[in-house]
Amino acid sequence: MSEAGEGGATSGMASGGTAHGGSGASGGSSSASGGNASGGQASAGESARAGAGGIEPMSGGSASGGANAGSANAGSSNGGAAMAGTGGSAGAPFISPCGDLNHNRVDDCAEALTKNSRFDTDITGWEPEALLQQNWDPTNATGGASSGALRVANVNAVPSGLGNTAAGSRQCVVAWTGQHFDVGARVFIKGGQGLGRAAIDLLIFAGDGCTGTVIEGQTVDDEVATVDSWQVIEGEVAIPAAARSMYVRLVAVKPLAQTSLDVLFDDVLVSERK
Repeated sequence: MSEAGEGGATSGMASGGTAHGGSGASGGSSSASGGNASGGQASAGESARAGAGGIEPMSGGSASGGANAGSANAGSSNGGAAMAGTGGSAGAPFISPCGDLNHNRVDDCAEALTKNSRFDTDITGWEPEALLQQNWDPTNATGGASSGALRVANVNAVPSGLGNTAAGSRQCVVAWTGQHFDVGARVFIKGGQGLGRAAIDLLIFAGDGCTGTVIEGQTVDDEVATVDSWQVIEGEVAIPAAARSMYVRLVAVKPLAQTSLDVLFDDVLVSERK
């Protein structure tokens, strides 16, 4: 699977490289019958658990939901004519300025716990790890001209190195035992760079301000390897016992022998699930 550490993770490679694992997701379907509509969706994820020497896979949670709509009809008048009633609807799509990655019909900007999650004008608040280069990029995930994205470049390379290396940009947020968070972002990998993936990793600490013992690491649901189009990473994470804070890491993962990998991140979401 994968390994994570505060300055990156290492697994089966030379010169401090790191290995990183992935996950999958599946969606549901909808059906209609007799004037009534119903729909639902489900997702399944995979997280990673950090031990003393690395991270081992563990199972993730799932969620489901649905919506239904009724129908209406009307009778006839004394003149013998009949009028039909108006059918119901399953609800209009939720549209918001910042999007709704966790599908809870709340604008993501209203609930995001990370600072500068949309990178409108800069990348303030996000700290690069060792062997990571980062800068603001004018490209925006939703096509708006008034915002941008965070570009991260994993430049940890050893020509004869084996395995993968992960490096990211990070921000510390408060995370208490028993809390559940929705975590997500939009990501873009330009084609022609070689192999690589984008991911969101969490490092969970026993101390405030991301200090003290690392309790565990988790990888949020999906990892993305698709190139030349914006993709969504989104999942739910549970905070273990004795936790007080966590690093949210926006990570580029590549083979250690590969020179570099650039990934764009935008619309980062970290919100507590009530």
